[in-house]
Amino acid sequence: MKKNLFILFALLFISSAVLAQKGNNQFLVGAEVGFPLGSFDNFNTGIGLVAKALLGLGEHSQIGFTTGYTAFKRSDSDENSKIKTSVLPLLASYRHRLNVLYFEPQLGYGIYTTTIKTQTGGTSMKSKNSNGGFTWAVGTGVQISALDLGVRYQAGYPGGGTVGFFGIHAAYVFRPARR
Repeated sequence: MKKNLFILFALLFISSAVLAQKGNNQFLVGAEVGFPLGSFDNFNTGIGLVAKALLGLGEHSQIGFTTGYTAFKRSDSDENSKIKTSVLPLLASYRHRLNVLYFEPQLGYGIYTTTIKTQTGGTSMKSKNSNGGFTWAVGTGVQISALDLGVRYQAGYPGGGTVGFFGIHAAYVFRPARR
């Protein structure tokens, strides 16, 4: 709970700082679909939310902060045993824009939580395990008016394994009023 509150306050602080600056500043909120890859491919397609704050550095450059939440269910889960892994990235980013097209590398930290629910003979049990680790992503997309459509590859390294996925997002772009 404390982690979630910290993340919420950090996101609010960063977004308010972005809105207070001049330049090409934006705040994006959207939905993401993730397709697991590599050693993470024993999970089904994940769905989640993405939020991003971008601060304009010039006409074609922005720095930013990206977070979100994407949940993946393990493909061999059944009625008696359900396994879900959620990904919460905390990434610094640099976005370079060429008209409507952009390229965006990202580096940071990710929180990876696995939840296991089991049911045996009418008794239910639930356990959670969270690990954090270095996380990076690289993406590209287009931004047309208030719509941002993008793709990215994200990989994280919690506790000795690799959690990688190919993500597709659609987001709404909020722009502060120009002063």
